[in-house]
Amino acid sequence: MSDDTKTRILDAAERLFADAGIDATSLRAITAEAGANLAAVNYHFGSKEALVGEVYGRRIDPLNRERIDRLQMALRDAGDGVPSLPAIVEAFVAPAMLAMQDPDAGRSFIRLVGRAHTEASADVRRIVFTRFQDVALAFQKALARALPQLDRSTVQARFKFMIGAMAYAMTDPTACAGPSERDVHRSLDRLVRFLVGGLQAPTGEEK
Repeated sequence: MSDDTKTRILDAAERLFADAGIDATSLRAITAEAGANLAAVNYHFGSKEALVGEVYGRRIDPLNRERIDRLQMALRDAGDGVPSLPAIVEAFVAPAMLAMQDPDAGRSFIRLVGRAHTEASADVRRIVFTRFQDVALAFQKALARALPQLDRSTVQARFKFMIGAMAYAMTDPTACAGPSERDVHRSLDRLVRFLVGGLQAPTGEEK
């Protein structure tokens, strides 16, 4: 079976997952949309779970590679010193925010991000967020270096808050003034400033 069939299945699944949700979308609906059959899904993916992973992976994996590249640059710039907190934050959020400008995949990616954060199924969340695991650990380690006054659990919690704020900024149409490059960059700057302030805020807890 051809790679073209695989791409059509991925494209169809992405559209339907974004429109109706992952749990609500059946393999039969996907194959009908793609003009394929269930045998093709089984051949290329093996299961719906694997298909979900590949749908998200083809959007998330390139972003994660860019995140790591940006993070490594920020850490190299710091040398043995304390890395720049704004540089770490921007390394994480910029690839996803700038992906919104993609005329073909941008809007679909935004809706997929929203689904990943609102899907009720624990299995779906596990599939999606497993792709973030290594990147999340790398960024939490970098944040701990940049914020030595915070304990590990606080760094982990604030990293999760950072993910949530980024997802909101991407999926709420009022968070950006518009789809132009200028608007996305302005929103990115605002988001980075907001996150830096929150990440380095006092804990308010007694030591």
